[in-house]
Amino acid sequence: MVAGQQAIAAVATRPRAMLLRASLLLLAVAAVSKLTTLAADSFVAARFGLSVDADAYLMAIGLIGALLAAPSEMVRLSVVPICGRYLREGDRRSAAGVVALVLLAVVVVGGVATGALVVSMPWVARLAAPGFDGEGLEKLVDLMRVLAITAVLGLVMALLLGVLHTQLRFGVPAVVGIGLSVGVIGGGVLLGGRLGVTSLALGYVVGTAGVTLVLAWLARGLFREGAALRGARREAGPFLRLALPTGFALFIISAGAVGERAIASLTGAGNVAALGFAIKLIMQAGVISQSIWTPLTPLLTASGASSEEGGDSRLLAFSLKLILLVLVPATALMIALREPLVSVLFERGAFTAADTSKTATLLALHSGSLVGEGLFMVALAALLSFYDSWTRLVASGLFILSKVVLMLALTP
Repeated sequence: MVAGQQAIAAVATRPRAMLLRASLLLLAVAAVSKLTTLAADSFVAARFGLSVDADAYLMAIGLIGALLAAPSEMVRLSVVPICGRYLREGDRRSAAGVVALVLLAVVVVGGVATGALVVSMPWVARLAAPGFDGEGLEKLVDLMRVLAITAVLGLVMALLLGVLHTQLRFGVPAVVGIGLSVGVIGGGVLLGGRLGVTSLALGYVVGTAGVTLVLAWLARGLFREGAALRGARREAGPFLRLALPTGFALFIISAGAVGERAIASLTGAGNVAALGFAIKLIMQAGVISQSIWTPLTPLLTASGASSEEGGDSRLLAFSLKLILLVLVPATALMIALREPLVSVLFERGAFTAADTSKTATLLALHSGSLVGEGLFMVALAALLSFYDSWTRLVASGLFILSKVVLMLALTP
């Protein structure tokens, strides 16, 4: 924790250097993490191809991700400005109190959400995948019930990531994907013969639990001096004013992802899986922009920019330049190499050359979102550090509206 306080103090003198250093560290560590994610995706592709099982699994993972995206990012992003202010002032007990109250809330809310998800799953599955037949829907319901516990684990993990990011500790949290991928591959290898595609979901749950425990151990230093719960209650209002608009904005974007998969389910068997594999590749490339916008909010908060205490708000312009410098050529490269890329990563076992062609086409169509999403997330991360979350809500609404219009216009 002492090292974290020293890093926070250093931001005020050289914020852009700290941003570049944090981004490079995140990129290097996350690149290793993403390689394991690609290995897990390749394992799934080789084992199941573009089949009903793959459709159900990737729909389940995508649906869980969409359901968790809004509340988890809401928690992670909203806790950073408030806790960061206390840490900048040297008040660790108040920062710990805020985290303790939020932890209690996310456990309760996550528990309720898990129960609701288990009970309502048949209805949710039919709504999310209207094109699935009886077998596909049954598999989707079974997988979602296995994955339901990740609603709690994902929220706790997001809070712990926010705590570590507030302390400007970006390296170790970036390896989260390794634990999830190891869990998926391990579950498939050890239990695949007996449980089929369900083994992947069990492995994902075990991996999520393992990562959450590791993050909890890393964040334990915040509580060494105890937690000032009484003072933390005063932050409930500011936290909710940040969290709720942010959550609604992310929910709007997540709803678009669910809608995209629902439309894909209507276009034939295997198309949800093809879309899922293409999106997973885009997400791997998205680690570049993520490595830039993830540290932006904590660094702006630590530098004092959010409270106009001499912080260097030129960090935003610097971040936008980095995004354009890296993502424009990366997008062009991904479009040019789409078929060889998909072939090398996935074309083995049950994944055929025809599957490669279909997935590569979807990859090219989605690659154009890399630059736009990177600029969007950098701008919105900066807005949050200045306690402006309503602009994020409006921008997210416009973003998803244009996406829905295009999806409906291009649906055959």
